[in-house]
Amino acid sequence: MIARIAVLFAVTLATVPASADEDSSEPLVAYDDGLRIGRSSDIASAKLSGRVQARYEGEREARGETESEVRLPRIRAAARGHLLTRRLSYHVQLAFEKGFEIKDANLEVAVIEDQLLIRAGKFKRPTYRDFLTSSGKLALVDRGITHSAFDGDRDIGVMAHNDLTSSKRLTWAVAVFRDTSDRIAFADRGTIQEPDPLPFEPSVAVRLGVNGGPIKGFDDIDWKGAGPPPAWSTAISALQSIDTEGDGGNRLRAAFDYSVQHGHVSLTGDVHLAASEAGYDGWGFHQQLAALLFGTLGPVARVAVVDPTGDDVTTELTGGLNWFLREHKLKLTGDVSMIRGDGDDLRRARVQVQVVF
Repeated sequence: MIARIAVLFAVTLATVPASADEDSSEPLVAYDDGLRIGRSSDIASAKLSGRVQARYEGEREARGETESEVRLPRIRAAARGHLLTRRLSYHVQLAFEKGFEIKDANLEVAVIEDQLLIRAGKFKRPTYRDFLTSSGKLALVDRGITHSAFDGDRDIGVMAHNDLTSSKRLTWAVAVFRDTSDRIAFADRGTIQEPDPLPFEPSVAVRLGVNGGPIKGFDDIDWKGAGPPPAWSTAISALQSIDTEGDGGNRLRAAFDYSVQHGHVSLTGDVHLAASEAGYDGWGFHQQLAALLFGTLGPVARVAVVDPTGDDVTTELTGGLNWFLREHKLKLTGDVSMIRGDGDDLRRARVQVQVVF
């Protein structure tokens, strides 16, 4: 089906007159980390790609039996390109691991190229770095305990930014969303599985980042070997949910994140704070150190803490190793974790294969 769509799209583009300054050497259809259809000067273009992760996971609580499973945590297909003009781009990402879900679907117009872009649709909230980094570019099998605790999520909204994930000196983003999160108490997030639906209430997200050097701040691995001096990035972000119904749903999530890369070694982390109308709700942090050896091996270690007010502290210690056959496009990742909290210890081991095409 995808092949038929690709051929039809290519034929359609071939009938569109090219601009006078078109580079005739640029192929109409090519493979470049995905199937690219259309030239930059054509009326439209598309880049089709996909990602599959296959994972074995075994875990055991201190006083329980070992449980294990094999699953496909991510099966993704994506398309991105431009429409009518190079200033109007689109991005669609579909997920099939739990049936069918539209993960991303948005349009973006470059009002001032590289300086002011407006995005509308469904996309990631511009919050902390660990969430904005694609799950396909992580150094461990998956994100840590801070991710689920501090509301990393997608939503429907509008965002103004200046190329948020670039390595330019200063990056910023301001967004307004239709808040679809559950807004339950921070200390109860791990115990409620099916929150009641809430009426429409907005949330506002802001992010301000500063980069030093040519850093790839949204990849856990330093492929080129930054420095000297080391390349670095840091940012602050906040997500404010606004209570328009008077039901106590006003809350704030704030974060400070950072990344330092030098000589194929990457140090990344973030610090989170949570607050609500009742006041201070808790804090958390994660710190990760990853290295690249011989161009193919990637040892990594992570420590994380989530400390909600009025509840047990949860800690995570994780160590892992990557075997990069084609960087993130084809890799084998294994990690082991010790997670302590709620009066019990959880020991976990995971092995994952990722294929990007």
